[in-house]
Amino acid sequence: MVPMGPLLLLPLALALAAQTGSQTAGQPGGLSTAERKGIADALFVGNLTLADLEFERKPFRDPYRIPLVDESLDRPLDAADSLLRLHRQGLASGSAALRAANVVLAGGPVRTTSATATPPPPAAEAAKVKPMPGIPTPVLQVATELAGSVAEASKEVREATKALDAKSFRQLMESLPQWAVEEPSIKFDFVQQPALPQAEILARLAKVDLVRIRKASIRLYDAVSAAKPRLAKLRSEAPFAGMWRGRLAGIQVEIGGTGRDVHNSRDAALCLDLGGDDTYRGRYGAGAGYAAVLVDVTGDDEYLLTDLALGAGLLGVGIAVEMDGNDVVRSRSLSLGAGLAGVGIYEDDNGFDMVRGVALTQGFGQFGIGLLFDRKGKDIYTSGLLAQGAGKTQGIGWLADPEGDDTYRCGGVVLNSPLFPDVHYSNGQGYGSGYREDTGGISGGIGLISDGSGDDAYVGETYCQAASYWFALGSLFDQAGHDTYSAYHYAQASAMHCTGAYLFDLAGEDGYLVKMGASHAIGHDYGVAFLLDRSGNDVYAARDSRPGIGNANGLGILVDAEGQDRYFGPPGAGNPGRGSGSLGVFADLGGDDVYAAGLADRQATAKEMWSVSLDADSGKTIPLEEAGAAVPRPGAQAFPGDAEMERLYRLATQWGVGTAQADVQKSLLKLQEIGVPALKWMVDRKLKDSDRLKNRAFASVIQLLGLEGRLLIAPKCASSNVDEARNALRITIDLRMQESAPHIPAALRNPKLERLAAQAAGPSLAREAVPELLALCASQDRLTALFALTSLADIADDQAVPTGQAMLSSPDLTLRKGALSLLAKFPEKARAIGRALMDTGDERSMRIGIELLAKVATEDELKRIAMRLRDPRPGVKMSAMTALNGRVPLESRPDLAVLMTDPNPLVRAVAARIDPGR
Repeated sequence: MVPMGPLLLLPLALALAAQTGSQTAGQPGGLSTAERKGIADALFVGNLTLADLEFERKPFRDPYRIPLVDESLDRPLDAADSLLRLHRQGLASGSAALRAANVVLAGGPVRTTSATATPPPPAAEAAKVKPMPGIPTPVLQVATELAGSVAEASKEVREATKALDAKSFRQLMESLPQWAVEEPSIKFDFVQQPALPQAEILARLAKVDLVRIRKASIRLYDAVSAAKPRLAKLRSEAPFAGMWRGRLAGIQVEIGGTGRDVHNSRDAALCLDLGGDDTYRGRYGAGAGYAAVLVDVTGDDEYLLTDLALGAGLLGVGIAVEMDGNDVVRSRSLSLGAGLAGVGIYEDDNGFDMVRGVALTQGFGQFGIGLLFDRKGKDIYTSGLLAQGAGKTQGIGWLADPEGDDTYRCGGVVLNSPLFPDVHYSNGQGYGSGYREDTGGISGGIGLISDGSGDDAYVGETYCQAASYWFALGSLFDQAGHDTYSAYHYAQASAMHCTGAYLFDLAGEDGYLVKMGASHAIGHDYGVAFLLDRSGNDVYAARDSRPGIGNANGLGILVDAEGQDRYFGPPGAGNPGRGSGSLGVFADLGGDDVYAAGLADRQATAKEMWSVSLDADSGKTIPLEEAGAAVPRPGAQAFPGDAEMERLYRLATQWGVGTAQADVQKSLLKLQEIGVPALKWMVDRKLKDSDRLKNRAFASVIQLLGLEGRLLIAPKCASSNVDEARNALRITIDLRMQESAPHIPAALRNPKLERLAAQAAGPSLAREAVPELLALCASQDRLTALFALTSLADIADDQAVPTGQAMLSSPDLTLRKGALSLLAKFPEKARAIGRALMDTGDERSMRIGIELLAKVATEDELKRIAMRLRDPRPGVKMSAMTALNGRVPLESRPDLAVLMTDPNPLVRAVAARIDPGR
């Protein structure tokens, strides 16, 4: 868990970072100097710096947050460095990946180091091994040593879980996979009981020493790795046929010879097979409350497995190793490198393999580590859900494949309904997620997929290929090869809700295809998305592609460092959100590129709210009428009673998309026709437990009722029930309810409501709250300060002018831009402030002054700005051009023409996109 103490130092740390420019290059192996400079140049076009990437994006905290997730939200470029190093470590060896994952979960920094194995246990002398009929003594010797290591790891697992009695342990073991998968249609053959409530699962997990289990997994993995070369020699030096079963070191052991064996045990804690084309059924290499190991030396083997098999650790440790052979693996769920409150490792050293799983497979981790490491071979991976590098709370799921032309397919099991009637969730291929709730929920884990070389194909549906959801981190790394990425939606660096998504493709001519959108580096709702393609002639195409997009206060960064690239959508977009903005950053640093719209080769743009794009010079909800329903008339239907109201409310508060859309619209219509009695019932019984979907139903009924409906909800903004007040404030924000204004000051005085009330003050035009809002602009909570500032801009009370002027120099991007919007509400005062800033002689201040004057410019002010087209400083010239776009005074247009050939390439790039106007 993340200790809470250091989080209290965050405001100070961020302040120091803003002063020093905290996005600094770390150890070798991260972003190149040219890539960092390219991002900085793109930002400079919009009068931004690298420090402006660090505006606040964490409205909630909880003790389960992995520090690397926080780094992705706080310091995006530093996180890119950390992830690049982490992926490379993972490709070095299975041991390096396991150790690196442990360091990340422990909160340590990601460094470029070589993995050092723990010394293997001393070899037992053959004389000390009691001979057994049917098995050569050298084989028995290695088996005995490995059995001892497995027994020791099992002992550690039992010690780590000893605080749980047998019943509690069994309940937890059966609850964990159900909680992880969140999908009732996916069943587990060992689960007989319903899942415990989430709070109880967490309480029982707190009694388990997960660190001890992870340490035991490292020692056991090292012992297995040390035994592999000895087992390979024994195939020729001590061959035997048939199967031996018995007990060694107190555990059940199964040893197959060099022939075609059938393994069908469900209780073998150690299974060794020296060769042959074997068949496996049952449960091998899976530890549930203990440790288990499988090593198959060679052969084209077939696996027909159940749930919890082949490298799965469920409150335990499971390791499965395939050393050679072209294998076909058909497993179900919780398999092939799955760690659920434990560690699961599946390793394949060589061969062209076909590997299948359903869910929680092929590198999945929650409260533990799941690792699939395939050293080389042209492999085909097929899975359904939460797979191929997927991590949930306090977990790391990792698929690492250093070599081969590989195919990754994820999806086809659980429909993403009602959003799409025929498209599935993938939740894989570098995917992390948590448990989202309006009050904060539980942070997620880290999902990684690392591919070293080969022409690879990544095929997914929704939430895949570096995607994440809710305080988590998803990352895909492909080091080399001509790769193809294909998905439907929420893919290819897609960060949804306070989360990080990072995709790195370092070489090759690649195709990025998304059939819908929310892709190509989109950071949504405080999300941070980063896509880096280092070299190659690439194609970016999607129905709604906007490479490098920030939405709802998110950040999206797309960097293509080299190549002749083709972009389907206009790059760089920042959209307004919560009275503030979002940041979209696009930088193409080399090559002759073609854009369908929005940019051209060797051009640059800066736009509100906020976005920057640089191509460097290389040297709906359907209205009721449409749905066929009549316009509702309040009071047309009598109050139907509690039971029918419960039914209508349940249907009306579904997600109103796809197949559920008609039910939602019909139920809302009936609630609207019942009118005031329906709203009173909803307020009395449902408001305190409402959420974002249910609030939409409230808003729909309130809008139809008008003043009478708004007056029913407004007083609840200051309710003594905090949950009730929160939802009333959210509805106030959505409907911009001025009737709530008298109740906002009381809400601001409640620390639990302060931030939300500050956000609601603007939409409600709560002038009564201006003194409190002015004080909150200095809050250490930067989101509260931002909401206070944007609300002051909505209210437009001139008491706020000095505060706005002071905050123009804020190191925080959102506060600085919010101050500009606030001052623009007072044109005369803004002009005076802008002129004064332009006269300071300081380049940064001059650019801010130009930006402010541009918002309130008269003809005289435009001429004043146009004079700066001759300024010797590149930044001032770029700001002046951006401010004059579409309205350059006639007498200054020759100056603009001169800038088309300016010595500075950034100035030339901006000048190429400026429209002088008519």
